Order: sequence, then structure tokens, then C-alpha cells
Amino acid sequence: MTGLRQYIPKILIVCFIVSVTVNSFLWYQLESSKNKLDTTIDQLKTVSKEQTETIDWYSDLRDQINVRLGQGQNTRSFITPDGPLVEAKTHEITEGHAQNDNEYWLDCFRIYCWINSHIGYTTDTYTPVLPGVNNDPLEWRPDFWRMPAETLNDGVGDCEDIAVLLASMLENYTEGECDIWVLGIKTNDANPIGHVAVVLPAEGNRLAILDPYGGYCTWDYQQDEFIFDNITVAINKWVSHWADGIPDAEVFEVFSDQFHHYFSSTDGFINWATKR
Repeated sequence: MTGLRQYIPKILIVCFIVSVTVNSFLWYQLESSKNKLDTTIDQLKTVSKEQTETIDWYSDLRDQINVRLGQGQNTRSFITPDGPLVEAKTHEITEGHAQNDNEYWLDCFRIYCWINSHIGYTTDTYTPVLPGVNNDPLEWRPDFWRMPAETLNDGVGDCEDIAVLLASMLENYTEGECDIWVLGIKTNDANPIGHVAVVLPAEGNRLAILDPYGGYCTWDYQQDEFIFDNITVAINKWVSHWADGIPDAEVFEVFSDQFHHYFSSTDGFINWATKR
């Protein structure tokens, strides 16, 4: 026993050394694992940030493309009275602002006539409907809305391109003092046929309608002034003008640069318009 006691200090020293060595090794392993974990976390944060940026970029791109379908509130962005080309062309046609009411409306009619004679008609190209980030399929629709400046540059457009150009130029000329709406009609069937034109609402629930593509304008050529008919009469006359190409058409939307509304029928629009 006495002989064993003399080895106890050495044994303790060896145990201590082993313990320190093992603990040092474990500490090194722990620090190494912690560093690797920190690196992995940083990498995950970087990947997550890049993923978020990619999603945001795609969402912005998707919005820029899908807006060209001209749906809902997106239609408002196509009326651009302050666009440089719109302003320049409006001033060129009217040579400034009128000095009295007769010249005021005559200038508006001049704008309509210029568009009617200088902007040709073309059909739309197909536009991709980019899906969301949930793997929806890509769609293609036969619609593409031009901005007014693009229609002026191209010299062509379809009915909605021509209508929003006219609305933009009229709003530029009137400086927002006159209500200017774009009104849409369509058939109620599986493959609807639609059309849009510009309307000028007036007091007493009256409307004047300017439809450059249709060659239709409620203008009194003898008196050189717009004919503001009762809203129901005005709409019925215009719809009748399109009876062959768009049979049984109903008003389905109205918009300006301030609002957009859908309707299920012409009566719905008339009810809305008379209560404004």
C-alpha cells in the first residue's frame, strides 16, 4: 500500500494532463463547430437575402408586364396628361388654350379629329401573363395596352390605346377642369367582344361621346359644339352604332386617372353615374 501511494501523485498528474488534453481537444472541436455554424448561418442569410431580392425583382417585372393587360385599377396608369409627347402634341393641335367656351370645345373636337385622322388601327399582340411565385402556369392573352406616348410614336393602336391617348390629351388641354372618362362596352358571352371610347359627363346627367376608332362623335357640325344628351339616350345611341359588330353590348367598366369601376350592366353604370 505504501508503495502504491508513491505513484498517486504521478497518476494524478497523468489524469490531469489527460483531462486538460481532452478538454482542449473538445474545446477546439466546439469552437471549430461554432465557427462552421456561424459560417453556415451567414451563408443562409446571404442566400435568403438573395432569394428575397430575386422574388422582389420578379414581382416587379411581373407587375410591369401584366399591367399591359389593362385590367382593373391598372387602367388608370394609362392616362398620362403630363407626358411630354402628349403635352407637345396637344399644344401643337390647339395652339394654346381657348379664350371662350366655344373655342374651348372646338379645340377638344380638333384633338378628336387629329387622332381620328392620324392614328391608324392595329390589332394587339399577345401578352404573357406571368405567374406568381407558386408555380402557376404561364398564360398568353391577346391584349397589349400601349401608353399614349407609344401610340403617338407608333402612329397606330387599337381602341383602348386610341381612347386613353384621347383622354390624356383632353385632360392635358382642360388642365383637369373637365371630367373625362373612358367607357367600355362588351358582349356577355364566353368570348366577349369589347370596345372603349371617351365620354365627357356634364351637369344634368348628360354625356357627350368621342369614339375616334368608331368614327363616332356627338358633335353638332352646324353649331360647332358638343351634343350632351341625357346619359341613357347617349349610351343607347352609341351602343346602337356598334350593334352589328358588338351585338347586345352592355357597359362593363369606366375609368379615369382617378378611379376604375366594373359594372354588370349598362343600368349599373347609369345608376352609378347619376349618383355622382
